[in-house]
Amino acid sequence: MKTRLNCPCGEYIRGADEDELVRETRRHLAAHHPDHDYTREEILFIAY
Repeated sequence: MKTRLNCPCGEYIRGADEDELVRETRRHLAAHHPDHDYTREEILFIAY
């Protein structure tokens, strides 16, 4: 299970599970990178 992601902007994003990681990543994207939209699969691909 992947629960961490490092955004290229330097933000470290963490979730208790993959669902929370995807939610937190989408929240970060909406707030800081509104022009980027990634699917769940794309988010989990770059997560670890």
